Amino acid sequence: MFCNRDNYYKGYSEGLAEGLSQKSSSFYLNVLNTCIAIATIAAAIFTYNNWQDARYISIR
Repeated sequence: MFCNRDNYYKGYSEGLAEGLSQKSSSFYLNVLNTCIAIATIAAAIFTYNNWQDARYISIR
């Protein structure tokens, strides 16, 4: 019930071990998340470049 030092770290280490075991078993989800991250970064760069062009055109 109470959060003291002993049970806090015990729960943290158990949760960490469970998370690591799930992480190693979900390789395809990691690949999917990596692809989504790369696509998001590419879209952000593309949008930023177009915004810079539009700002330059609107000033002139």
